[in-house]
Amino acid sequence: MKNSEEKIFEITKSEQWHLDHPGKLSPVYSNMQTVERNGRKCYRFDFPNTLSDYTVGVLKETRFTEIPFHYHTDMEMNYIYSGSCTFVINGKEVTMTQGDICILDADVVHHAAYKEASDIVFNIVFTKAFFKAKFVNWIGKQGLLGKFIVSAISESHSHDKYLIFHTAPSKQELFASNRLESVLDLLIQEHFYPSLYSGELLEHYLSIVFLLLIHSITTDAEEYFRDNKENQIIVTVLDYLEKNYYKDSCRLQNIADTLHFSESHLYQLIKKGTGITFSQLKIKQQMLQAALLLKTTNLPVLSIAEEVGCKNRTYFYEKFKEVYQMTPAEYRGEDQG
Repeated sequence: MKNSEEKIFEITKSEQWHLDHPGKLSPVYSNMQTVERNGRKCYRFDFPNTLSDYTVGVLKETRFTEIPFHYHTDMEMNYIYSGSCTFVINGKEVTMTQGDICILDADVVHHAAYKEASDIVFNIVFTKAFFKAKFVNWIGKQGLLGKFIVSAISESHSHDKYLIFHTAPSKQELFASNRLESVLDLLIQEHFYPSLYSGELLEHYLSIVFLLLIHSITTDAEEYFRDNKENQIIVTVLDYLEKNYYKDSCRLQNIADTLHFSESHLYQLIKKGTGITFSQLKIKQQMLQAALLLKTTNLPVLSIAEEVGCKNRTYFYEKFKEVYQMTPAEYRGEDQG
């Protein structure tokens, strides 16, 4: 990384202290608050200075020592820049290697093993409000197909209040992986060489990282569903719905015929895979599109209803309120109040 590689591997004062006092706990811990969790003393890591002015901060984790069991008052992302590191998170041992990322919620107890000179780990700390506004809300804005894929794939990433992303790329994902690494490099460089707009840049870089992680989840779908035929069928149905939801011909029988299933069998597969029926999924897709048009266009409500395939005004208003707990007019004016 331009201008930063030497800085990244430079021995810090804290690391030099540990080299001079092997096996000893840093004096810094004597001033930290502790709590007992599951019969174990845990340190409380707080970052009042790091997050005093901005919602994102960056720290390089100290090498040549273990990081004892602790928890953070804010959320954090551990990024393995180089080498590897073994963590114990909620009692489970997790080894991460170069390029891997772990997002931990506040209050998750974890421990980091001893790191050698080549093991570089960055802690990117951020507020819970920032994470919700970016990562969680962006996932919530996915269409039916995107939401289903994110939900299904994220089961393999998520644990008890933490998410792990092994970003070693396949051939297909090499470009996306390189983009993620490049953005993280920019974020780290901004940390070491701050500019006038560092706070804003760190927030924007981390926002892009979140988007690329969401992208990595959704593009894992083909690999994840390779041995899961039922989920492959659900993906086909949801793709059909997203492309045809506004048409009168968008019916369960038609997609069942295309897939060579009986209507009743496909009905059961959809209900099992999504928790709701084909008709309910169609309504959700219609209302998702209607909500988008309400926010992004000046089309009259009745025109939007027709656009999404709802010819009956009363039916449209009823279904929209069921989904969003407000009328279309209230939804459109929500951001203006």
